[in-house]
Amino acid sequence: MNIQIEIWKIFENDTLATYAFGDMELFSTRAKGKVVIFKKTGGIYLVEKIDKTTTEKEFNTFYLPRVKRSLQYHRKNKFYPPKTDTSAILVKKKSPKVTTQKNSIDKHNPQKWCDAKITDAIKNKLNKVLISFFHATPEGVSELIGTGFIIFAYGRKALVMTAAHNFEFDGMVQNPKYLNDPAESPQIQVHIGEIFPVDTKKIRAVYKSANFVDACKIKGVSIVPELDVALCTIEFQKAYKGPAFTYQLGLDSRSPKKGDEVIIVGFSGIKAGEKDASRDKKGKDTAITRKFKVRRGKITGVFNMGVGEVSWPCFETTIPIDAGMDGGPVMPFCITNPVMNGCAIISKDISRKEAFKNFLIPGHSIMAMVWPALLLPFGKDMIKQLDPSENNLLGLINNKIIKDQGKAHINTKIEKMDHHMVTISRKDLLAS
Repeated sequence: MNIQIEIWKIFENDTLATYAFGDMELFSTRAKGKVVIFKKTGGIYLVEKIDKTTTEKEFNTFYLPRVKRSLQYHRKNKFYPPKTDTSAILVKKKSPKVTTQKNSIDKHNPQKWCDAKITDAIKNKLNKVLISFFHATPEGVSELIGTGFIIFAYGRKALVMTAAHNFEFDGMVQNPKYLNDPAESPQIQVHIGEIFPVDTKKIRAVYKSANFVDACKIKGVSIVPELDVALCTIEFQKAYKGPAFTYQLGLDSRSPKKGDEVIIVGFSGIKAGEKDASRDKKGKDTAITRKFKVRRGKITGVFNMGVGEVSWPCFETTIPIDAGMDGGPVMPFCITNPVMNGCAIISKDISRKEAFKNFLIPGHSIMAMVWPALLLPFGKDMIKQLDPSENNLLGLINNKIIKDQGKAHINTKIEKMDHHMVTISRKDLLAS
């Protein structure tokens, strides 16, 4: 009687499928191996050899060729079933149920990152909080600078968080001063944020909702020289007749833990051309085409005092970052409670080129934490009823205007403050 090899799927997305395989008789105990097949190229690779009782020759000459033939057949038919088998057998035994979570990054899945799938409802909401920054070149071409996200929607105005380096304030970036041992609850000394004017002829914040697009005016950009986090106030042009800003993203000022999963959101491949959309002062129409991207991966290191050339509090992930995504939100991922709160800003990518094409190769990206930037100010005309001393992120949290899952008003302490500098500590960092 022929030995039957049963193959069962443990993971699948649009790019690849991962299968485990083993003898029918051994199915209830363990598999002999695990392979991944790439749908586009048809490449099949052994990910893990689990069973050690089979000789190398048996494994390579009997099991692998049959598994590969079976998967190549499924690729040809563009169908990847939950389970399959090779070799004829008269009696087929019932296999145990295998439950997996689609797009999961766990110990049973060789992927290091993935393009996350989200519901249409969540995608529509995210589309309404994301902003694209464009820069006009001397040749008159619009180039993508990066992404930002709305943390406070206020009618025709909105407060946007993004990466400070998107605005290229040359000579402004400095190293923060750490005032104590990193083993203690960190105290960080930074400048009090300043608001800088922006040349609206050169830089615009593009907002797109349904069929409406507007190149919003940037009223000013607030940065702390030592951090890669910025705030800016944007406002619709007078000619804009679409819906007002209504959606905003919450914050999570807590420091994450190594091994946590996160989701990043941003735009890439954005193009601007003259077509139908909202008109600028010159009467030209501008059409915006952009790719919405959501990626998921793991945190590989948390650095409350910075790491390497990055001086600000940050963490590293396995997610490769495409050009144009810088400044987009980073959100903790929890499958049982998918709440959208930004815990960091997409700051820097140093991934290998191979990582962008292969989910099995980890990317290397750096995310700037939110908590050191809680005293970033914003324009006084944004919310006139606030006390001037509360015209900052912490003031918005204290007044419950924006939500912070990390309870910054409780966990963040201002140790010392003068007209130019502030010393901040975060008492819950030790637990991370």
